[in-house]
Amino acid sequence: MEKIKDNIFFGVHKDLGGIIYDKDYQEGIDKNNEVRLYLLKEDRMGVFTLYVKTQIIKPTSEDKSLYDKKIDLLLNAKKKMRKTHCYNCKRNINSISFSLCKKCGWIKCSCKACGCEYNHNYDLGPLDN
Repeated sequence: MEKIKDNIFFGVHKDLGGIIYDKDYQEGIDKNNEVRLYLLKEDRMGVFTLYVKTQIIKPTSEDKSLYDKKIDLLLNAKKKMRKTHCYNCKRNINSISFSLCKKCGWIKCSCKACGCEYNHNYDLGPLDN
């Protein structure tokens, strides 16, 4: 892999194509066995076994020109990224590492929680009369 910015690396996998590995966005996975990678060909994040990371090679100049626009789009999206925590499991989540629910628009946690199931009945405690 090749460093493209701070903790962000670009490489190529023989089956998955262009890959972005971002050290900062590895939340919500078993870091001893898994890695979160951005698949440029599919415009999505995925969680893979650590073995997949060992199969990523340094990109050629052709790879760089092929994926250059998608890398720029991802880096720009990172500037606008939403960060929060899951109301259900309290895990830190963000709009890059996790998918967005097509129905409610919330970040969908790996525990499957999103805004669709969110209980809007807040515990306000006793009301003073």
